[in-house]
Amino acid sequence: MSRTRDEMRERWRELTTPERKQGETARRSARECVASSAYALRARHGVVIVEATREITRGTKVFAHTREEFAGEAPSGCARVSVERATAFGVDEALVDVLGRRFWRSSDGEEIALPTSALGYVSHGYEQYCERGRGKGNVRETTTGTRTEYRATENIAKGDALVIVREGETWSGNGKSGERAIEAPEGERGEDLFRWMRDATALEARATNEGDVGIFAASAIPKGREIELTLRRPEEVMTCTMQFGEATHGKLIRAFRGEEEALNALRRRFPFGEKYQTFPLIGGFDRPSTLSMLRHSSSPTLARSRSSTATFKATRDIAEGEELTIDYSVDAPIEFAGTGGCRAFYEWIVEGKQPPWERAGAGARERGGIDYSKWDEILSSDDDDDFDD
Repeated sequence: MSRTRDEMRERWRELTTPERKQGETARRSARECVASSAYALRARHGVVIVEATREITRGTKVFAHTREEFAGEAPSGCARVSVERATAFGVDEALVDVLGRRFWRSSDGEEIALPTSALGYVSHGYEQYCERGRGKGNVRETTTGTRTEYRATENIAKGDALVIVREGETWSGNGKSGERAIEAPEGERGEDLFRWMRDATALEARATNEGDVGIFAASAIPKGREIELTLRRPEEVMTCTMQFGEATHGKLIRAFRGEEEALNALRRRFPFGEKYQTFPLIGGFDRPSTLSMLRHSSSPTLARSRSSTATFKATRDIAEGEELTIDYSVDAPIEFAGTGGCRAFYEWIVEGKQPPWERAGAGARERGGIDYSKWDEILSSDDDDDFDD
């Protein structure tokens, strides 16, 4: 029996409202976040690489929760198809080129591994950006069946690039994984796997002129085009597994004691309110998202299109090779479908003002603090969220 619209909304509300987590759950999630904040995407000499943000000791598992892109026929996997078939299906040639660089392309250029769902496109695996090997690597890839594991082969100092080594040879990207990518089925099933690509916009993580990492248009984007950047919420609905919790700032500060850099990284990627901070229960920071890499501009090229999803619209014609930006005072780059603007995020990140967790507490408003309990559309399990279209 099919569910009614109201039943579907209620189920969506249930799955997208962070659970209150305390004690050991918050501490365990904090440990995972700290461990997976040991590396991050950085720009070096005009190239996006993976850099150690702290010392990583030999034998430590890295990229522990990165999704196995090529694991069988799961929706989050990839399929190996001919470029001719992909373009005939209607996939933009610029998008084919982007995915060929991120995932795998055959040496003759005629075959490519493509993700079978949009989730594999808007989320990024660190292993896709590891520096191209020149000599000795410092992370070893080990594959058993469909399971891939990465471990540091030596002590990696803060600031060093992570370089993957496989069978004694350094490499970059998922070259070997492409050999394990499944063949795309023919007919209607094959079309279902790639239907999302017909409307997908070719976007790519690149180094900016300022030495940061940003998202750029790989082909021209006309004014008014919508770009879907929702990441984890649909995944929760499909798997019925809660991936986020929330706790008071004070409890998380205690859980992250001595790890302020990791806590600040958490706050830059996930929603926070005056009292509560949302945090991932599984995986920490192991999969950066396209949304989290959008940088601020007072003259943005994108603006949020729908308040209930992470859908953005081009505010003007965007040229090929131009960076995609948003205005943080209106749209924060936080990984949470359903969030709208985030003025406090802008004040903290751009203007350098005191963040709300430092202003909160008994008597804060009387002392001149700002009440952020209802700012913009930041969701909390205390809120009466509006899921109307």
